[in-house]
Amino acid sequence: MHARAKPLSPNVDLNALAGTTGGFSGADLANLLNEAALLAIRRRKPQITNADIGDAMDRVLLGVAGGHRMTDRDRKIVAYHEGGHAVVGHVLPGAQIPHRVSVMPRGRTLGVVLTRDDENLLQSRTMMLDEMAAWLGGHTAEEVVFGEVTSGASGDLWHVNRVARQMVLVLGMSDGFGVVAPGTGVRDRRNMSEDTARRVDDEVARLVAEAQSRAREVLHPGARPPGQDREPVLEREVLTGDELESILGQRDS
Repeated sequence: MHARAKPLSPNVDLNALAGTTGGFSGADLANLLNEAALLAIRRRKPQITNADIGDAMDRVLLGVAGGHRMTDRDRKIVAYHEGGHAVVGHVLPGAQIPHRVSVMPRGRTLGVVLTRDDENLLQSRTMMLDEMAAWLGGHTAEEVVFGEVTSGASGDLWHVNRVARQMVLVLGMSDGFGVVAPGTGVRDRRNMSEDTARRVDDEVARLVAEAQSRAREVLHPGARPPGQDREPVLEREVLTGDELESILGQRDS
């Protein structure tokens, strides 16, 4: 409906676009396509292309490019970090499929990997661990390549630990507790004994370690060096899903 009056290039696949805009309202979709149309006009294009829509998506979700001056060192670290997310997300079948990698600073972000929304309303334990591994891919890539990690993974670590705690306290997905979920929420510790709280922390740490082990299996130098997708990211600043697949190969189903 929102694309009906827009001059779209034949290479624009609205079905694929729908898969990357899960949760968008009608107003969000209209804003996205209007922004893409403006970009096409500024670039003197007769039609809106996938590149215009991708850049519009970055602007809508993350803000206008700029705002950070990055050194060559920072750009290299960010490229490996985002490349780590993308490689692990591409390789592990339970993770959401990466469809765009950017190391162009926007708003408060230095780089980002956007994923394609899947249609699974229910996630298995394996899927959640694969998704956690993808979130840890940046942290792990820094560790593998540089021998130490930076402060850039703080948000990733917060998210992963939150998911792991939910798996233990709410979803009955830990071996230590089984189906007996010891809490009613990810922050509910008021009714726990000190021993139970300590066991919960141990289980959370074990799940996070298991997820990171999956990331390391993908990224260790003998398997798939994360640097193999770093140079294209540095050169072009943005890689699309098709470009990722040409670099990393077809994703296993």
